[in-house]
Amino acid sequence: MKANSKAELATKVIEENLSITANRTLAKILFNKYPMQFKDVEAARVVIRDVQNKLGKTNIRPSTTAFTERLARLRAEHQIDFREQEDKTPYTFSEKINKALVLGDFHIPYTDPKALDLALEYGFNKNVDCIIINGDFLDFSTISRFSHKPNEMGVRGQLENGIEMLKYLQGALGVKVVYHYGNHDVRCELYMIRQAPELYYNNKLEKLLNLDALGVDYVEDYRFMKFGNLNIAHGHHIVKGIFAPVNAARGVFTKTNTSTMINHVHRTSEHIESDMNGKIIGCYSNGALTTVKPTYNPQVSKHNQGFSVVEKDPTNGDFIVDSKKIINYKIR
Repeated sequence: MKANSKAELATKVIEENLSITANRTLAKILFNKYPMQFKDVEAARVVIRDVQNKLGKTNIRPSTTAFTERLARLRAEHQIDFREQEDKTPYTFSEKINKALVLGDFHIPYTDPKALDLALEYGFNKNVDCIIINGDFLDFSTISRFSHKPNEMGVRGQLENGIEMLKYLQGALGVKVVYHYGNHDVRCELYMIRQAPELYYNNKLEKLLNLDALGVDYVEDYRFMKFGNLNIAHGHHIVKGIFAPVNAARGVFTKTNTSTMINHVHRTSEHIESDMNGKIIGCYSNGALTTVKPTYNPQVSKHNQGFSVVEKDPTNGDFIVDSKKIINYKIR
């Protein structure tokens, strides 16, 4: 046995029991833990006192390993219930996906099929390798906090139409589909949480739409997507409410201060700005694929239909945005 091994054992006991200051109590712990190393408690006490004098009674700190082990023991002792938050890390696209057709605000069943087909045709001609559904794919008006007409399509009908729409998009271009939830999409889960919380986890939207079986990636509304150096999000967590600033993209810039694309506001806009170092930041908002004269505000709506094609450089993440408006069923 090394000459200093008893001191090392004593030091370990002291570090593991920092709340105990009485050296006799520490000596009892030391002797009980290592009875073969000490003649009796008094012999252990001599070593404890010697170590305390060397370390300084008021300046004894545990090693990092000993301290983390102590924290683990304390957590187990007190049985604190730590809950993990939802994963908020951004969704990152595969390196194989470099050109995407960004569609949003379908608001099924109120999608405009002519506008949708124009967008799909444009994406086909541009040879895109992905479709991004950037939120509000489904409307869920009948379970919103707003009044609705008795004949509006219910939840089951919207879910069935949503599944068929996803198959339609896959069949049209034959590419990967990524579905980012918007504020209307999450109405379904919020309704479940309020009305039947016990059934929530078995009836989340991705299960109701059978997204895994369809091979559709889904991104929860509180996450955002990274397409190279461009962030993409539905936008309801960025621009609050449908009544966005005059230039929605400018509003996005003031909130994010980074290159970002949103839907949500149903309006096409762009804001480009550079900092003192010459870094260029581009923010964008897309038009919708639903009616431009919604029932809740048909007379003074500022909405327009539209979509974007975004292309990224796989080597450095640089991107190009080809933003399009649909006016009188012509792409502008």
